[in-house]
Amino acid sequence: MAMSLTTKCVVPMFMLRRYSASLASSSYYYYACGADSSLSSCRRLHTTTATTTSADATAAASTRARRHHEQHDKYTVISINTLASRYFYFAATTITATSAYLWWNAGHMPFVTSRRGDDDGSSATAKADSLSSNDDDAPDSTTSPPRSSSSRLPTISLDEVRASRAVAITLLARLEAEDTDVVPTDVGSKHRILITHDDVVYDIGEFIKNHPGGARRILRAAGGAVEPFWKMYAQHSAPGVRAVLDELAVGRLSTSDVAKLQEELAQELESDPFANDPKRGNVEEKLLVHSYKPFNAEARAESLLLQQHDIDDDPASHRLAFVTPNDAVYVRHHLPVPVGGGPTSIAVGECRFDVADLMDESKFRRHRVKAVLQCSGNRRSEAQREARELELPDPQGLPWKQGAIANVEWEGVLLADVLRAAGVVPEKKMVTTNDGYERHVQFAGADVPRVGDWKDETGFYGASIPLRHALDVNREVLVAFRMNGEPLSMEHGYPLRIIVPGCTGARWVKWVERIEVADDESPSFWQQNDYRILPGSVRTRADADFSAMPALNGTPVSSAIIWPPEGATVSPSEDGTVEVSGWAHAGSGRGIAYVEVSIGSDGVWHQAEEVRRDADQDMRGGSFSWTTWRTRVPLPAAPSKGGEGEIVLRVRARDVDGNVQPDANGACWNLRGLCFNGVHARRCNAAAP
Repeated sequence: MAMSLTTKCVVPMFMLRRYSASLASSSYYYYACGADSSLSSCRRLHTTTATTTSADATAAASTRARRHHEQHDKYTVISINTLASRYFYFAATTITATSAYLWWNAGHMPFVTSRRGDDDGSSATAKADSLSSNDDDAPDSTTSPPRSSSSRLPTISLDEVRASRAVAITLLARLEAEDTDVVPTDVGSKHRILITHDDVVYDIGEFIKNHPGGARRILRAAGGAVEPFWKMYAQHSAPGVRAVLDELAVGRLSTSDVAKLQEELAQELESDPFANDPKRGNVEEKLLVHSYKPFNAEARAESLLLQQHDIDDDPASHRLAFVTPNDAVYVRHHLPVPVGGGPTSIAVGECRFDVADLMDESKFRRHRVKAVLQCSGNRRSEAQREARELELPDPQGLPWKQGAIANVEWEGVLLADVLRAAGVVPEKKMVTTNDGYERHVQFAGADVPRVGDWKDETGFYGASIPLRHALDVNREVLVAFRMNGEPLSMEHGYPLRIIVPGCTGARWVKWVERIEVADDESPSFWQQNDYRILPGSVRTRADADFSAMPALNGTPVSSAIIWPPEGATVSPSEDGTVEVSGWAHAGSGRGIAYVEVSIGSDGVWHQAEEVRRDADQDMRGGSFSWTTWRTRVPLPAAPSKGGEGEIVLRVRARDVDGNVQPDANGACWNLRGLCFNGVHARRCNAAAP
């Protein structure tokens, strides 16, 4: 009697290798790499068919081997299909082995708990995931990635690992001499270049050419442990990075070698590269923290609202403060805060200015501008939620909500004045190269990675903008030293920070210590290999060609609801309306024409009645502040007495050029989740009056 037996289970990718022998008898399996396993393109691991001498049976088995391509999932689906009459024994053996493994590992695997949380980040897995990042967004470096489970790998001695350092040093010297990260194609095939993590040995020979941080940086870790580097470059703790590393596992260290290595690394591993960051106290009162090392946090909704004592005419209203208080301005760090209070001077080309020189009003005229500072990943949590609903890969990066934005009055000196003082004059022939390409102003921050005695001189956070923007006084680009009338804090770039009104926050370099005019954009990783919006067809970093995409500067029109909070219960007033307020902003100096709010599913949009703009700014080209808005909208149907009903509030804005926010339908999806500007929706509960 023939019967079909099908069993499905979910296991992590690394367990496939460990249990491939027991599954090989009568199954095929395949996997789809996670979206954040950015360097690993999806590929078949292993395909086996039932042992048979029949050509027909072999053909039928081969037909069953199909490829699954879900790049947003981190798990592998294993399907075991066996005809019982001939292969029942093998199927029973396979199922028993798999079940035994599942039972043994039940306390360690998240089979039923989703790794993704809701928009409020309330679940434990969401909080853990919120500490993840790629560049844009780096997690707490103290979070340990999962151990590799390569127990069947051969033993490799620590001496052999260290011997591979000689190859790495030779290659590194060659790349440094040529100032390139282009690795010879035969390196991986001719030589083993080994590193360790925990007790596992990995061969990175083939991988170094694809390392997102460049070949020269990863070669520094060759022949030793990678842990000290991962403590500094905390983005390596992001989901998927360890899965990429596991692909490269080739052996294990002996117990004695592990003990020896740990003893040697003890001092380095005990040191904390973030130990000199500012003491932040109870920062969680005003900010929602996404990661501590490096520190990244956004304003809580209530932090952006005016304090009640500041509202004389209507103390019950919930309006946004037009100027964001300093302690409610979001913080975005990529590296540790510089040690020693930041630079005391700034190099501009061949000149050097002390900070005191820039603050001397007899030498430079002071300038003030109100301008929005907004993280490129603001509202990414919405992009991630939408991606899950549409079964798209999760956009990579920290799950910023709607608070990674602030409107601040900045004070400093015009960058154009500084460039003139340094000998750069605004002649047209100098704004472009001889062949007509844009010239650029490069900014380098003092936040430079250090690992042991090595200072990563090229790992600084840097950015650049077109020279014509810098020289255009109407764009009001500043070298700033004050915010909202107070000196910059260390958290926000003390003593000097670049302010680029109308431009994404990624170009507002903090702790700036060097400015150069050059034919090319900044060589910084964050200028060259991040903060560029990739096409929707690019689903992994392995497929990304950042050089083919323009650097992100301006930002699209966007808006968000700040009041009421997500999930809040709101009570309609006597006229059956509820209060809604928030912000709207368009980049590149474009003003907001109007804001509209809808409630429920009737599709009716109500123009916001109370709108505040900066009256001193030009709506066309010089509107760098945000627009705050507040209105009351009628409930479509009042809940029954004593009851509650869910409502969905939506907001959209249109700028003066006619650009409007798109509906949330995947149109904004990109791999990094940058500049998400879909219609903002907020779910609340309406209580009966």
